[in-house]
Amino acid sequence: MSAVNSAVDLRFEMRSDAADLSRARAWIARVAEHFGLEPRAGFALKAAASEALSNVIRHSYGGREGLPILLNCVHRRGRVLLAIRDYGRKARGAFRRPRPPAPHADSAYGLWILHCLVDRVRVDHTPEEGNILTLTVNGGEPS
Repeated sequence: MSAVNSAVDLRFEMRSDAADLSRARAWIARVAEHFGLEPRAGFALKAAASEALSNVIRHSYGGREGLPILLNCVHRRGRVLLAIRDYGRKARGAFRRPRPPAPHADSAYGLWILHCLVDRVRVDHTPEEGNILTLTVNGGEPS
C-alpha cells in the first residue's frame, strides 16, 4: 500500500460471500498496519469488521451471496474510521452500547462484541437503501 494523505479514504469493494469476506479481513489488516495502529487495536478493528460484515451478510442481505458491500477507511484526528456500506434491509434498533447479553441470547452478541472491540460504533440509517456502519478505533498515524 502506498503512502496516503490522511484525508484520503482507502476503499475496498466486496461481495457478500466467504471468499470476499476473507479478502476484506486481509485488507483491513493492511490498512491497520498502514495507519500505524498498535497490534492490539489493529486486531480489534479486524475482528469487529469481521463480525459486522458477517452480520451484514446474515441480516441485511438475508444470507444471499454476491451483493455489494463497500468499505472505506480513513485516519482523522488520531482515529481510524472504517465505514461499512450495504444496500440491504435497514438495521433495526439502537446501536448504543448494550448490556452484556443473557446466556444463550444469540441475537444480542454481535452488537455487544462490536462495542467491546472498538471505541465507537455508529449506524447511519439515512441512505435510501441499506445502512452505513462506522467503527472507530483511537490511535495510529498515517504512513
